[in-house]
Amino acid sequence: MSKYYKHKLGSFYLLGAFEQHNDIKDKILKLIDDNKHETLQEEAGVFSNRITKLDWNSGKNLTREWAKFCYPVLQEELTKIINQIGYVECHIEDLWFQQYYHNDTHGWHTHGHNFTVVYYLELDKESPKTELIDPADQDKIITPEIKEGDILLFPSYVIHRAPVLNNKIRKTIISANITAVDPNPKIIYSLNSL
Repeated sequence: MSKYYKHKLGSFYLLGAFEQHNDIKDKILKLIDDNKHETLQEEAGVFSNRITKLDWNSGKNLTREWAKFCYPVLQEELTKIINQIGYVECHIEDLWFQQYYHNDTHGWHTHGHNFTVVYYLELDKESPKTELIDPADQDKIITPEIKEGDILLFPSYVIHRAPVLNNKIRKTIISANITAVDPNPKIIYSLNSL
């Protein structure tokens, strides 16, 4: 039987304020209120999920009114973010919202494609923040210092969760799976010259 050894390859997350948040928040929330939604409730131990309102199953449908409004401004911002880590562009593969109410949670999980994006549309200061398991040290949970209006981007293989919302103030996130494409030629050229 083959034996594999874990070698550390640095992983990361990017976190920053979405400059257009205050301009688009109320419009997106209104469009979400008018949107069809589903409910997720699964009890499976550490993988338990309870999300009062979401439209995850429609994630590929970018013709939903809130998605049509949000997509172009989010795409522009994500392109700026992805440029910081050496890619020329990215494609939003899936885009959906999740609204958490009292006692809602999203258990440990991963996503597909290259990167996961979470845009914190509504986030009270007392609400629990997204938790990430460090892939190189799986005994370590990382809790980024997130605030409303932030965008969090991390590799999609990173195991993460939304802990139980213990307060009674709604939390709304927009999530996306993206594919980063085309490495920046400047990086490749500089490496080839070494």
